[in-house]
Order: sequence, then structure tokens, then C-alpha cells
Amino acid sequence: MTLTQISTAGVKDDAVTAGKIPANAVGSSELADNAVDTAAIADDAVTATKLASNAVVTDSIVAANITTAKIANDAVTENQLASNAVVTASIQDSNVTTAKIADQAVTLAKLPHGDSNNNGKFLRANNGADPSFETVSIPAGTTINNNADNRVITGSGTANTLEGEATFTHNPSTYDTTIIHNANAPSDLIIQNDSSGTAANARLTIQSGSNANAGAMLQFVTGSDNWSLLTPKTAGALDFNDNGTLAFKMAGSGNFDVITGDVTINGSGKGIDFAQGANTGTAANILDDYEEGDWTPAFENLSNTPSYYNLAGKYTKVGRLVTIWGMIQIGATQPTFSSNNSVLHIAGLPFANNATTGYLGGAGPVTHQSWNVFGNTYNDYGANGTVTCGVANSTRTVFAVNPSTNGGIRGQARRKSFEGGPIVTWTMQYQTTA
Repeated sequence: MTLTQISTAGVKDDAVTAGKIPANAVGSSELADNAVDTAAIADDAVTATKLASNAVVTDSIVAANITTAKIANDAVTENQLASNAVVTASIQDSNVTTAKIADQAVTLAKLPHGDSNNNGKFLRANNGADPSFETVSIPAGTTINNNADNRVITGSGTANTLEGEATFTHNPSTYDTTIIHNANAPSDLIIQNDSSGTAANARLTIQSGSNANAGAMLQFVTGSDNWSLLTPKTAGALDFNDNGTLAFKMAGSGNFDVITGDVTINGSGKGIDFAQGANTGTAANILDDYEEGDWTPAFENLSNTPSYYNLAGKYTKVGRLVTIWGMIQIGATQPTFSSNNSVLHIAGLPFANNATTGYLGGAGPVTHQSWNVFGNTYNDYGANGTVTCGVANSTRTVFAVNPSTNGGIRGQARRKSFEGGPIVTWTMQYQTTA
């Protein structure tokens, strides 16, 4: 019997069931291109066992057809990934979390670490907190001798042995750092810069808070006595305090102010140098002495002991210049001399006159009352005029009568002039030897 060809139109929908088709009856060659589409495949109809090895290749997968939801957990293993299949560009931000990294998955080789080209970069675990840099532990077997609270640790010169210094401590609760030695020898704190460079200073800086009333302080204590140098906030100066009392200070204006004592220069020939430039330090520019005091005028060659209503003398010495003041007022007992006609000398000058040429050293005015000093009887040349004073024979005052007329000769007062009980006052300046 002749078979009539059956077309697709002659087959009812659902007439051909899976049970009417023998196994393997439909091969690839019996299927037209695109005959089987996604709609013709039942859900889960294609299983892993129905796919030949390597049946699904990259070219058979439409872009974006494989999503995360279509991949079973743990479906992709390391063996199923080609070398370099996962690159940085293929990983979304934050997709790799700590939970997705197996323990020990990141090895030392994958971390920057110390080698011949760079330093080590290790962090330590910190009990769940953010990591911090690893601490350096004291090597096993290290010993700290004499260790105690607040002691500074120093090297000992012996391997694995350190020293806790009982004489060198720092107490953070009192903010004190203390160095104490008990030896009959000096103790030094040495700050030394051995560089030969031009900026190789060595400095000890003491700095206080900018609002501290007493400011920075350096204190020296010996027994019960102490000196302190400090910079008070309000004064703007360097104060020198003796047992808490301001003795002198260097003011902010540049002045040196002495408060409770004197400026004393003890070195022989040393003083205040007023010179500038090249002449500094030369003797001619140094004020090396100042003195003031009393002296007592005294008659020479007396043959009795006269009485005085006033007998006084004062002097001031600045450098080598001496200024004297003297006064004699004869009392009831008049002076008598072994030789009344000799020149009158008043001894007792506080300093010797410097060697000079001429008749007298120095000069000064004289005031007098009831003094018979004019004429041949009372001065050696009988002069009449004004009276001045000077120095003769190094340490004696003499009185010169200067003539009132031209061509007259100056006379010197004789001892006899004092027999009338006069009052004589004089002032004079002269130079001494030192």
C-alpha cells in the first residue's frame, strides 16, 4: 500500500507525544535550524546528563544569559576557572568580603614584606580592634637589674642585661625628673656638640607655659641658701633672686638694675670700661676706683696741743682724681710751733699726690675768717691778695697768697698766721698715683 506523505498541517496539535517517538529517533539532522527554541523546552528539561561533554562553549552563551541566580552555590570551583579568568575588572566593588576569603588564603608572598628593596610592613591583631603596628618584645632572657617604679633604664655593657638607675628617675605624677649622686666628686650634666660646622651650637633651653606667672626658672641650691634666675611674665626681665628676694635684674630695656646690694670690682686694675672699639680694655678708659670718706687735718711741728671748735675733712676719689674738703676752727688754746716762721703745712691728706712739676700739685679756693695771712710776718714773701691751696711734699696742704699787683711774688702762709685763732675752710682737687 502506497503511503501518503504527511505534512505538518496534517498532524494535529499534540498528536505526537514523547511516547510515540523511539529513543534517539530525532537527531540533529532531523531538526530544522531554530526548530527548537526556549519556549519549546520545558522547565528543567535539559539536565546535566543530557548535555554532552563540552557541549556548552563560550560561543553558545548569549551575553548576560548567565546571572548569579542561575548559578548554584559552590557550582563554580577553582578547577572550572581558566587561569587568569577572574581579573580586577571582573570584580564589582565590595563583592569580595571577608566571609568569601578562606583562612590563610592570603599568604606572605601576596603581601608587601621586607626584602632587599623595601622595608617590612606588618600589622598585628588587636583583639578585635583596628590593627596596629607590632610591638618589639624584649628578647627572651633579658634581665633588668635594680628595676623599680619611675627608674630610667640604661644599658649595662653586658648582653641581655639592662640597669634600673636608682639615681636617675622620672615621676610622671609629680612631673619631676631627678638625677642624684652621692659621691665626693663633681656631678656634671654635659651638653656637647662635637661638630666642626659653623652652626654647631650646644644649648640648654628652659621653656615655660606662655601664661606662667613665674616663667622659666633656673635654680641653684646649696644647703639652706638658694639663688634663682627667672623670667616673670609681667616684668619682661631676667630676675636674680637671693633666697626668694629680688637682688638685681637685667631689665627688658637693657638696663642692669641692682636692687639690694652693690656692684663690687675686686680685681686689681679692673673697673668699668667706657671705651668703644679699638681702645676697649686700655687703662686710660677704665674707671677702676671710687671711694669716699673722712680725713683729719693735722698741724706739723706743734709744741703744744691746741683745742679746736671744728676740725674735719672729707674726700671723694673717682679713679685717680681726689677732691678734698677741710676745715679748721681754732679753740681757746692757740697752737704754738717749734718754728713759727716756717711754711705752714697741714698733713693728713687721704692719698699721696702724683709727682708733678712746678711748685704745687692741684689747686683750690680758700675761705677764711680772722686769719692774719697777709704781709711779711705771715707769709714768706709778704704777699697781699687772694689765698688758694695746693699740695706740697706729696701729702701736705699748703696755702698760697697770690699777689694783687702785677709783678708781685706769691707767698706761702707761715705757721705764725694761725696764732690768732682763725677759721679756715678749703676745697682742692689733685691727682693721686693710682
